[in-house]
Amino acid sequence: MKLLLTSLGVLFFAAMVFGSLRMWGLGQNYQPYNHPFLTDVGSSNPALSVKIPFSESEAQAAISLAPQVILFLDVRMSKDEILFVQEKGLLEPLLTVEKMGPERYQGDRPYFYPFNTLKTYFPDLIEVRTFLQRFPQQKFILNVQDNAQNIHVVVMKLLKEANAAARVLIQSDIDVIIKSIREEEPTWCYGSSLPEITRILSLQSVGLEMVPSIRADVWLTPLKFKKRLLFNEALGNEVRRRFKKVFLGPLSTSEEVFAAQRYNPDGFIFSGLSILEEF
Repeated sequence: MKLLLTSLGVLFFAAMVFGSLRMWGLGQNYQPYNHPFLTDVGSSNPALSVKIPFSESEAQAAISLAPQVILFLDVRMSKDEILFVQEKGLLEPLLTVEKMGPERYQGDRPYFYPFNTLKTYFPDLIEVRTFLQRFPQQKFILNVQDNAQNIHVVVMKLLKEANAAARVLIQSDIDVIIKSIREEEPTWCYGSSLPEITRILSLQSVGLEMVPSIRADVWLTPLKFKKRLLFNEALGNEVRRRFKKVFLGPLSTSEEVFAAQRYNPDGFIFSGLSILEEF
């Protein structure tokens, strides 16, 4: 009998704590964040973004299709701290002992090599600076992919030199990069990292998604990651309750675009020009 009463007491206490946490979370007041990147962006007028692999001509073609298109760039860094556009996984197969020779091989990461060395293996590499200069009217999503030493400093330096912070959203699945930049530049615009997304989803599974803080200004997420669903209607409602914008993508098929449309996001990110053309 004593054990039963103790168990009931523990359950009652746990229920009280759970209810208190939910009430506390739902009782928090939030204000919309006004940043130039977010101007005129909403579910009634969703932003369109397209992933540009490394070609200025593709960027120009995207602009021709949608003049206000946001250019999504995967950002890498070389050893001499030059930021360039390249999707992760395309350059690495060229950085091997067999292709480079043992005397030049330093490892399979781009940030082990100077930019000019990387261009000998992939001549089409273009600096991020070039895109920012060539398309001064466009907004950009910079998806930082390399967890290289000082990359956060290099990103900040470039955006300041190019006077581009007002038209850029900084995104990365490497949480420490976003944290490091935000500590120095809290008024810039930031997306959600994969660790932040999975943390909120884990808490949502126990009904506590309203409790943790959300650092991101834009909830930017693919629909799935390794077959795991990363977005749902309840999560979207919670994110919007905090006045965060929702960008879904990159979207690679018409089926994914259709699935994303059901959530009425504030922005669509397409994996390439062909998907943008279909939209």
